[in-house]
Amino acid sequence: MACTAGFDATRFFVWLDEFRPTWFTAVPAIHRAIVTDAPQHRKTIARGRLRFIRSASATLSPQLRLELEETFRVVVTESYGLTEAPQLTNTPLDARTRKIGSLGVTGTSEIAIMDDAGRLVGSDKRGEIVCRGPAVMAGYLKKDSAGTAPSTPTSWLHTGDQGFIDVHGHLYLTGRLTETINRGGDKIFPREVDEVLATHPAIAEAATFGLPDPTLGEEIAAAVVFRSGESVAPAELRAFVAARLAAFKVPRRVFTVASIPLGSTGKVQRHRLPALLGLLGSDRSLAPARGVAEHRKPTDILEYQLTQIWEDVLGLRPLSTTDDFFDLGGTSLVAARMMEAIAKVHGRTLHPAVLFSAPTVQRLARLLEGTPDPDPGSRPLTEVQRGGRRRPFVFLHGHQIGGGLYCRDLARQLAPEQPFFTLSPYGIGAEGAPGTIEGLAEAYLQTLRAAQPAGPYLLGGYSHGGLIAFEMARRLVALGERVPLLVVVDAVARDPAVGVRAQLQRLLQSGAALRVLRIAAQARQGPRPLLAFVVEKLRTRLRRRARARGRVRAALETAEAAEAARISRMLRQMVERYAPGRYTGPVTLFTAVEDPLARHSDPTLGWHRVAPNLKVISIPGDHTTCITRYVGELAQQLQASLDHAGP
Repeated sequence: MACTAGFDATRFFVWLDEFRPTWFTAVPAIHRAIVTDAPQHRKTIARGRLRFIRSASATLSPQLRLELEETFRVVVTESYGLTEAPQLTNTPLDARTRKIGSLGVTGTSEIAIMDDAGRLVGSDKRGEIVCRGPAVMAGYLKKDSAGTAPSTPTSWLHTGDQGFIDVHGHLYLTGRLTETINRGGDKIFPREVDEVLATHPAIAEAATFGLPDPTLGEEIAAAVVFRSGESVAPAELRAFVAARLAAFKVPRRVFTVASIPLGSTGKVQRHRLPALLGLLGSDRSLAPARGVAEHRKPTDILEYQLTQIWEDVLGLRPLSTTDDFFDLGGTSLVAARMMEAIAKVHGRTLHPAVLFSAPTVQRLARLLEGTPDPDPGSRPLTEVQRGGRRRPFVFLHGHQIGGGLYCRDLARQLAPEQPFFTLSPYGIGAEGAPGTIEGLAEAYLQTLRAAQPAGPYLLGGYSHGGLIAFEMARRLVALGERVPLLVVVDAVARDPAVGVRAQLQRLLQSGAALRVLRIAAQARQGPRPLLAFVVEKLRTRLRRRARARGRVRAALETAEAAEAARISRMLRQMVERYAPGRYTGPVTLFTAVEDPLARHSDPTLGWHRVAPNLKVISIPGDHTTCITRYVGELAQQLQASLDHAGP
């Protein structure tokens, strides 16, 4: 079983070639990204040995299922379950017994359909899906209200989903009894977003609802009724919500309406909003909304070409040349694909970080027309949020490839008056680039002091960027400058002595002398053990060569992935060689609670040895999701640290 640190579209097919799995599992949003990139990796797919593909967490559209099966020539199985009762059903692997639209049959647990009166109903009767069995949880922690969870193994758990079971035991999902929005596996409760929007002084009423999305399954939209004489741009409302909720809960579309549709009992009828607003096209996809902004068409050939690229990559059309990449739901994955497409058309390789300063087709076109500047290292200090009079916070985002686009969400969820800058990575391994953490810190320091000659300085960094920020702070203090805030996000301060011991151990385990001793020991036991030993060694060598050839083939097919792997190796070597010196200034360490680093034997991840003035704060997620899915929680803790450091 191969567990990756997170999904990476540029490396997925490298993993597929290297590990040669017999199946893989993902959510529909990831399946869509894989299918999109698959035509560039036909040889890798042909060499694979997949038996099936599994989809979970959200409903898989019939069209995406068909594309997956045509691409990989295997059956796609889909499952149904909840956090409280995982994998209740699975569709059969035998395509002949599979029923289109069904979520399959049960395994170890039992499912049934219950009506409003709490009675179990028969085949083909719709109602709430309930379940029980060994995979179902016993109850909710500290919940004593009746009916919230089963109290015994024979009690039914109410899923909140609506569906029916046919005569052959196949489950069909028809909708949700609740109004939860499932955005790529993330669950959003509309009422939570409504309440935040309603606190805006210009809004009288608000209703959040879900819309079909070809990539995420559902996307978030909101309809608002302004108070008399008030009007606010959609971008401002999104920023308002982003400052108060996690990024994935921010509505991607905001519409102005005269009134919110209500039922006879006065309840908001969210399901009517998409049709009333004319958002459901013939393909049931989400139509891009303009809100109060004017739709601007391309005015020249360059803008026309860029608009086509944006529409193809984002899967949205028609787009205005003034639409904001981030407001359209753009991510690092989408940005990398977009820059690759632009390079093919225009021969210019742009770093994804340019989208901070040029987030629209119109502005990106003007940038392309200007003087070429392909190296982000030539201007590494990037303004993400202008802010007000507060001291600027400078953050090393740690993304050698991808531009650290998550910083846009992070900055937007800080106080509007907080200036936020990022330091983009220098080209690791490029000519003249530093080859150590100390060298990188010195180079960044020159850039920082050129922009801000004197302190106080507020610094932070994620992953290896946190190590660089730590070294920069040490050097600034040595120069007599003040650093009232230093933030390190999910990074380990390694003990050099442990590293030396590990290297010696690896050397002994793989040394020639040890191999000679093993062969001698086998020889004393007779020819048969010696022959088995030699055969096993030959098999191991052949397997290693086969894997090496697979990596070479994958690297030839995806040069970008090979470059990413090379940079990753060099960074790992730099991090392993770095020995942090003592620093007496304040250090705030954020540790991701779901990450293997959080299970380090030392809860301070080694920082207590070098930073006596250390504060440790736990944040949700793992090493990747703590800066993406849970960036709102990270922003909340970061804002508290910035406030404590002073204005």
